[in-house]
Amino acid sequence: MTRADHEMQRFLDEDYGRGDITSDLLVPKELEARGTIKMKEEAVIAGVDEVSILLKQVGLEQKWNVSDGSIVRFGEVVVKVSGNARSMLAVERVALNILGHMSGIATATRRAVDMVSRIDSAVRIAGTRKTLPGLRLMEKRAIKLGGGDPHRNDLYDMVLIKDNHISLMGTIGSTIRGIRESMPDKGGRIEVEVDTSDGAGEAARSGADIIMLDNMSVEDVREAVIRLEKEGLREKVALEVSGGIRFDNIEAYAQAGVDIISMGILTNSSHAMDMTFKIRRA
Repeated sequence: MTRADHEMQRFLDEDYGRGDITSDLLVPKELEARGTIKMKEEAVIAGVDEVSILLKQVGLEQKWNVSDGSIVRFGEVVVKVSGNARSMLAVERVALNILGHMSGIATATRRAVDMVSRIDSAVRIAGTRKTLPGLRLMEKRAIKLGGGDPHRNDLYDMVLIKDNHISLMGTIGSTIRGIRESMPDKGGRIEVEVDTSDGAGEAARSGADIIMLDNMSVEDVREAVIRLEKEGLREKVALEVSGGIRFDNIEAYAQAGVDIISMGILTNSSHAMDMTFKIRRA
């Protein structure tokens, strides 16, 4: 079994592990049924691959009308399923939860990408590690389906020096130099989190490849960009902004001269898209 197979089985076991007492008492064991999942609002659909595995695991036939990453309109049928009625009832809520949650993330990401593209098509939207434990890979995949960059999947993905690292080890410069000397890949990229224009200048001079301007106002970000330009350092680094980025201020940050906008709200605050699973006798 693949990791996705195990994950879908785990989700199903969580909801159906001891059985469905209501359906077992009401629905004949051999009853055949047909079902449809239909959208109740427009969305960028995500979770098709995952739910396909889930439906297969309970022995249901499926015919999808959409693919991951496509825009689905209100009232559109996402998938038609057929098979055992009890199996369909067993998987109903898990399937809707996965599709709704992942589609919510993909839809929010696409909205952010579209907003920023109108300002500067070169600016990338990225996720963060503000994900639900156990769901990170699915949530990161939903960001990709929405047109965003998933950023780090885990702490080993790339070097990202944060404020607590600097607090433990000393100055920005000494921390960058120390980790560069210790890295197996001396040419590997280093990202550093700073919260002032002074910190951005020190990070750039010390050899950072990416500078994350963390929880800085739009005005402070502009000041940091101008400072790096004056020092001839702007073209040597990629600039990322993170912290407090919302849909009501994302355009202003896109205009401030950065390369990447990372948004925790894509995963920790996106609402699940509304859809319904209707079942009837075959």
